[in-house]
Amino acid sequence: MLRTAICCVLIAATSAMAWNPRQAVQAPAVVKDGSHIVYGNNAIWGVFPKEATGYTWCGYFAPLPSNEQGGSWTMSQYAVDYLTQTSATFDWVENRLWAIGNAGGSPISPGLYSYYNGQWHNEAIHNFFLYDGACLTFVPNASYDRQLFAVPGFLYCLQDANQGYLWRYSLATSLPNVTLDGIYPGQGAVIADATPLFEWGSAATPQFRLLVSTDSLFTDTVLDEVVSNPEYQTTTALANGTYHWRTAAWVSSAWSWSGRHDFEIDAGWTRVGSYFPEPGGTGAAMVYGGHQFPHPALFVLAGNGRKDFWEYNLTQNQWTDLGNTRVDVIAGTSIVTDDACGGNKNKVWVAFGGSDHSDNLQYYAYGSGWTEWDQQAGLFPQWLGPGASMAWGPNDLNYLIVGQDQGGNARNDFYSVDPPLYDGGLASAARPGDVRSHVISRFNDIEAEYQLPASACVRATLHDAVGRQVGALDFGEQTAGTHRLGWSRDSQGRKLNAGTYFVLLDMGTERARLKAIVR
Repeated sequence: MLRTAICCVLIAATSAMAWNPRQAVQAPAVVKDGSHIVYGNNAIWGVFPKEATGYTWCGYFAPLPSNEQGGSWTMSQYAVDYLTQTSATFDWVENRLWAIGNAGGSPISPGLYSYYNGQWHNEAIHNFFLYDGACLTFVPNASYDRQLFAVPGFLYCLQDANQGYLWRYSLATSLPNVTLDGIYPGQGAVIADATPLFEWGSAATPQFRLLVSTDSLFTDTVLDEVVSNPEYQTTTALANGTYHWRTAAWVSSAWSWSGRHDFEIDAGWTRVGSYFPEPGGTGAAMVYGGHQFPHPALFVLAGNGRKDFWEYNLTQNQWTDLGNTRVDVIAGTSIVTDDACGGNKNKVWVAFGGSDHSDNLQYYAYGSGWTEWDQQAGLFPQWLGPGASMAWGPNDLNYLIVGQDQGGNARNDFYSVDPPLYDGGLASAARPGDVRSHVISRFNDIEAEYQLPASACVRATLHDAVGRQVGALDFGEQTAGTHRLGWSRDSQGRKLNAGTYFVLLDMGTERARLKAIVR
């Protein structure tokens, strides 16, 4: 039965506005040195070490699907050790929050922590130590494929001490294994799991044999196992490198061998490039800049009261000095791009620690250098002390927590601002004729039709009446013309209930918000 839809189309436009106070961060998320906020999965995530309790908490702020002031913080039910030398980032491919930090005790233990599906996970870091100004950022894997390249991305960590090295951590997928013709790991696969589950096609036989070797002739065998089922879970971690494997079925009192399968393991921490050219220190910050820049790169502020600004070219694996910033980099400094939001603003935004209500956001445009956003409305609302952090988030807003005050007291103030997007002033509002969209809702079903005037990368999210994301679709680049999308179930597989929903279309430089009521 066709249901009538109540529809409206709103094209998102940017405009100058002051730093606006959002709903305050609630206890136990006090903002002190080591606190960080990052963007991911249509929310602002925060990591909050709280020395008084001896634990580190995390939570997320889910704003309404508009520039309205609504939204709320949800804190994690569980916590991990109290962490120092903390930094955080978000894997926006598989929606996981990641953090590094030194756990208390003697000796101090550096560790990697992740939070997803309502649980903390952690593992010790044995390769290096963390110092003041340690930085962590996520870099997506352009070759990610669940079948053959089951690595959604990489974590890059700068340990920041006396020209510390840059380290790369390959993320293993959190999704179930996907077999290729019944085989895992498939021919040519690259995985970040050092203890893989080998799977192969079944046969009517009481026994199977698995051989894994580092050479194609199987003269250097690392696994030789006889099992009763067509799978085997490795119990000992395999070193990074290329492996060859084959299986056999016991047929007519002899082994009948399969063909050879080759795969590569790229797991854990790997040191990349040369030393960071400048000694790091307090206030150091690092961020990933992707497709909107001439090449994928990491942008690094050296910290320790200096003005040094560096780029690490991820294609050529080399450092380039981009010159000096306008302000000393001290505790409370944060650096962001809009990559996690799929943007293309070609800017690196910085909130410098120690700034107060007489200071402004600054941004670095590749090839143009530094510019201060000199709009009066953009002046920082408070002094940005240790723990201050900024994240580019939903609705093209920058979100800010302000950190400790000059007396070292923790605060919990939380703000957002809509900054200019392009050189030469604020971005102009999109014209209603640029994107023609409408939504059709049926019983437990929503469809949207939209027209692209030119090719664009398109992502859509579905939100309920209070702004919670209940569905997401990522189409990648689509050609000009008319396209349709739809939902009949939410992200948990449940049928859509009657009620009000919002469809947010992100088409690069243009956005549309559509409202539908399923009756």
